Amino acid sequence: MQQGAVRVTYLAPTGAVSDAPCGAPSTPRPCELDRLELAYALGRRYGTAVERSRARRRLRDAFTTAWFRYREQHKAGGEQTADRSGHGPAPDPVTGAFLLSGSRRVLTASFTDLVDNMADCLGQLTPAPAGDSA
Repeated sequence: MQQGAVRVTYLAPTGAVSDAPCGAPSTPRPCELDRLELAYALGRRYGTAVERSRARRRLRDAFTTAWFRYREQHKAGGEQTADRSGHGPAPDPVTGAFLLSGSRRVLTASFTDLVDNMADCLGQLTPAPAGDSA
């Protein structure tokens, strides 16, 4: 999915969870993010090492902010609301691995725009029902 300067690819649930307890010094992220893996597709043609590192940091921070926005919207809907098709409760948010990439505009876009673009990409995700092997 692409939105503005951001591209997000949902890879797959990995089942790997950090062994470190939540809040441990080695895991400064909130516990919920331990279920997610982030990978970045920013090759050498993207720019210098400094630019690639800056883009990775911006993408990671935008993803984190957008992910919690996505989770709050999901919780707000809760189990009482039907999904878009009207067939039962809204699906649980996806977990797994995400491949983040983007254009060079990631370096110059405002953080608010990056978060909005990332949130739009996450909003397009529809988790597969349990038991699907596709």
